[in-house]
This record gives sequence, structure tokens and C-alpha cells, in this order.
Amino acid sequence: MSTTTFEPRWASAPAVSIHRALRRHNWTVDDLSDRLGVGDPETRRILNGDRPIDAHLAELLARTLGGSSDFWLQRESQFAASVRALSDEEFAQRLPLKQMVRLGWIESSTSWRSQARSALDFFDAKTPAEGTSRIESTLQEARYRASASFDSDAIALATWMRQVDRIADAQTLSSWDPAALSDQLRNLRDLTRLADPRDFLPKTQAHLAAAGVGFVVLRPLEGMRISGVSFWSASRAPRIALTARHMTDDHLWFTLFHEIGHLLIHPEGDVFVDEFVAGQDVSHMEQEANTFAADNLLPFGTADLNSRRTNGPTMREVTKFASRNEVAPGIVVGQLQHSGALRPNQLNGLKRRYRWDGTDLSRRP
Repeated sequence: MSTTTFEPRWASAPAVSIHRALRRHNWTVDDLSDRLGVGDPETRRILNGDRPIDAHLAELLARTLGGSSDFWLQRESQFAASVRALSDEEFAQRLPLKQMVRLGWIESSTSWRSQARSALDFFDAKTPAEGTSRIESTLQEARYRASASFDSDAIALATWMRQVDRIADAQTLSSWDPAALSDQLRNLRDLTRLADPRDFLPKTQAHLAAAGVGFVVLRPLEGMRISGVSFWSASRAPRIALTARHMTDDHLWFTLFHEIGHLLIHPEGDVFVDEFVAGQDVSHMEQEANTFAADNLLPFGTADLNSRRTNGPTMREVTKFASRNEVAPGIVVGQLQHSGALRPNQLNGLKRRYRWDGTDLSRRP
């Protein structure tokens, strides 16, 4: 037969036991004060739970009310532990715990105390105050560059970025080298022609690791509306993370090159959280990253295709152009749609589409 440890979600102060003893003895506050010999103000602090029980007070209570000094010290210790556990749980309940368990970011537990502790451990925090500080620090940095319409759930974003950091911390990276990252751009562009994320993502990670960049594609949490982020770890290591939000190759690769642009052309230490909302005004820095991505995905541009005909270039023309430029056709389609040479519903069949298999990104058949 299985047994479950009883874990009450409340904290019983030692003062509760003291009040019971007073009723049992039919004593007043003055009676207790006289017997303890500590004065009325101090006695009221004890009865209000404002005076922690130390060894000296435990001995006084044992002699006056009964029980051993160890009993009263244990009551104080249990109360303090319960208060800490309740504070831990209050912090944990702010997090998307069910999603974190389902995605394997933390272990499931039938013990609410253990689950709350796991939430703190996830943020490498010893106390709720430390965990809250880490979340707030992440959000303050992220919001610094977020768009005016930024609507991702704040706690979900901070939690997701923390998991990105945990995954990237386990990667073997060279020292950060901007020149090496620039040298990898051609290799990364070549990978766009691979159809399956299970083939190109490990290679992408390896190319970026050679330049000192941690790279993670991580399933987003509910409430997130972002496509990618670039940021710097506490140890000053650059990170790039993608959500594969729109599940197409043009969007995934554009987001990656956009985040690389932030690392190469914008100040070290900045945090960029990118949504890519159609028709939205963007900052100068975001426009610079957009231009960087477009120029490096298609170095020769799409001018040859932009004015072919009223309805835009044909599928055959786009495919031939992509082959000559050694890039996936879907990326060409995405850029032509962005420039207006193609309507949003044109030639989408050339885009490769992805799906989540649990926590792994794969090609949609």
C-alpha cells in the first residue's frame, strides 16, 4: 500500500501552542509575564509570534508551560521551515509549472514543497527573492529592446530564456570571436538547402559554437509571441535562441540571420527580443538587423525577380534563382513576399514547413 506524506499548506506558529497552554492553565497575559519574568511588552511579542524562540526562551517556556526546551525549539524550527516553504511555493506558482514539467525542464513531484524547490533550482536561486530578482533582471533587459507592441507573457519569456541559458551552458563553445562568426555566414547559408531540422540544426549549432555562440531552438511556452532572441549570459557568452514560431524555413532562417546581425553590429551585452509583426514600425537597430539578414541570405538581392511580371515571378523562375544563389527556394519566396513582388499567398508551396515532435523540431511531411 502506498503512503503519501501529509504536507499542510499552512504554517503553525509556536504562539498557537502558547495560547493553548494559557487557556489550559486559565492564565492571563500578566500571569504569563510574571512567570516568564520577561515583562509585558516582551510577553506580548511572544504571544503575537513576533519573538523567535531561542534556547533561552525555550528553557523559560518549558519550565513555565511544560514540555521540553527541545519541543519549543522544534516548534520554532518547523514554523520557520513552513514559512520558507510557503514562500517558495508562492514564487513557484508564478511560473508555468505544468508546461515546464511536460517539456522536461523540471521533474514532476507529488510533493508541493519539492516542486517549489525545483522551481527555485531551475533559476539557480536559493530564495524566492533571488529568483524574483533574476526574473526581473531578465525582463528589464528584454523590454529594453522589445517592440512597442510586445505582448509575450513576461514570466513565460523569462522562464524560456532561462531554459535557453541552461541548454547553452551545456554546449562546448569556443571563445567569442566576431570575425569567426562572420566567416561562418556562408556555411550557414548553405545549410538552408537541407530540408529536415534534424539534419541542419546540429550543423548550425556546430558552426555557431566554433565562433563562441550558444545556439538553441526551443519550443515556446504558451503566451509567447516571439520569433527569436539574442542576449548575453552572465559569463558574457553570446546566445541565440529561436522558437520556430511560424514553422517555415524562410522565417526560421531569416530570424537566425537577424539575431546574428544583432551580435555582430550592435553593442555587446544588449538583449534583443524579436517578434516580426507585419506592418509594424521598427527601430533603427531592428532595421539594421533586418537588412543584415536579407543581405547575407541573398547577397545578390532579388532585383532580377522583382519586376518579372504583374503577378510576380513563376515557381520555375524562383527555383532556378534559388539554385544559382545556393539557397533554399522558400527563403527567396519569403523575401519576395516581404518586398511586395509576391503576394502573401503566392508560391508558399516552395517553403518547407516544420512541426514539433515533443520537444524536437522536424520537417512536416
